[in-house]
Amino acid sequence: MNEPADLLLVGAGLGGLAAALACARQAPRLRGIIVAEQAAALQEVGAGIQCGPNMTRRWRNWDVMAPLRELAHAPGAVVARDAASGHELGRLNTRDFETRYGAPYLTVHRADLQAALAAGVAQVSDRARLMLGARITTLTSHGDEIHAQAPAWSGPLRARLLVGADGLRSAVRSRFWPGVQVPDTGELAWRGMVPMRDLPERLRRPEVQAWLGPRMHVVSYPVRGGEWLNVAAFTEQHGPLPTADEEGRGAWAGEGRLADLLQATGPVCTPLAETLAALPGLRRWRVHARAPLRGADDMHLRADSPIALLGDAAHPMQPYLAQGAGMALEDADALAQALAAHGATPAALASYAQQRWQRNAQVQARAARNGRIFHAAGPMRWARNLALGTRPQLMDLPWLYRY
Repeated sequence: MNEPADLLLVGAGLGGLAAALACARQAPRLRGIIVAEQAAALQEVGAGIQCGPNMTRRWRNWDVMAPLRELAHAPGAVVARDAASGHELGRLNTRDFETRYGAPYLTVHRADLQAALAAGVAQVSDRARLMLGARITTLTSHGDEIHAQAPAWSGPLRARLLVGADGLRSAVRSRFWPGVQVPDTGELAWRGMVPMRDLPERLRRPEVQAWLGPRMHVVSYPVRGGEWLNVAAFTEQHGPLPTADEEGRGAWAGEGRLADLLQATGPVCTPLAETLAALPGLRRWRVHARAPLRGADDMHLRADSPIALLGDAAHPMQPYLAQGAGMALEDADALAQALAAHGATPAALASYAQQRWQRNAQVQARAARNGRIFHAAGPMRWARNLALGTRPQLMDLPWLYRY
């Protein structure tokens, strides 16, 4: 009988692909890495993401910096503005991040990042293999092995280790951590993109702009070499979403309407209103987040278990630190280091989880705190604006970016 794979990763999102690539490059003792993805083709839902040095230095380590640099945008600054007046509240220079942190601050489309990671995995196909159309329906533990079954397979796939990188609605988490809840936070995320050429010159800003208002904020920045503007809005008012389809998707995501978004944001300054009105379409998602992790067993089932979680499957967080993808890539790097040190053993997963859980918990907590600051109303809003104006260094996050 053929030997089992050393590592089965469930999910080919950013975390799963990054883990496959990192493990193939950094853990040469692994004999087989398989990424099982239920979709028939890679289709990254979403739009742009901000990528701090804690992400981009890993791109360099995994040899994907060159293709991504061509597709990404270097914004030069992060600018906080009052959503109602448009006045600048604070500015963080990001041009010197390469010098200060050893890696740049870039913005990129999620699909471009996913494609670059997938291309990286293809380059190490002797070590790692991506299996599309692999919807795993059964996961069972058999002694020192995990057996996975998918309708497209003639028999079970055997692996020494299983890592669930299958996102917010993780099947691996549901199967092995059935009591974990990832509640709806009562917030909505709205996303859209518009070609820069379709915007008037006054709205073509090269920076990351964060427009802060009571119970809402909007972030905009260029992606795809500066040719598109990505816009993401976050509000605390739910509107009706479509009825769920047979896979439950409509229960948490759907098309968005500009009128509903503007009702949720309340009055905003003219430049922001014009930017939102220029979007040819909107998608909206209900925001879900897990409470900060409390221990390593939130990521690794138990000390002798061959099962662990990675990225949003383990620690979905509110988007107010722009670090969901960042933590998934950090997880991938840590997993590769642990497997290089311990081989394909439960001890490697124990080491990985022990290294990562506190960092992830800290970022989860800070993301929630940022949400309260960004969406402050009344006197808290005034205090926030004053602090950003007098101490713009508050926008810098060396504890995050140096990791």
